[in-house]
Amino acid sequence: MTLSIPEIEGLLKGYEKTVDSLRSDMTKIAWFMRGGVTMAELLDMPQSEYKHFNKVIEENVELSKKTKQLIL
Repeated sequence: MTLSIPEIEGLLKGYEKTVDSLRSDMTKIAWFMRGGVTMAELLDMPQSEYKHFNKVIEENVELSKKTKQLIL
């Protein structure tokens, strides 16, 4: 299969968005984990594992809102 230059550019832009989204997720997880997991460890994990961290983070944010306790 041969792709045209615009098609390749489109693919690359899509990949850039995906990588940016992954980096954002990893940074959020690392920040909320307060050193419990490093960026290097997150890079070694499959992306499918991030959903478990994100679920815990979301639950704690909601709990923080309900109890009016800050998450620093």
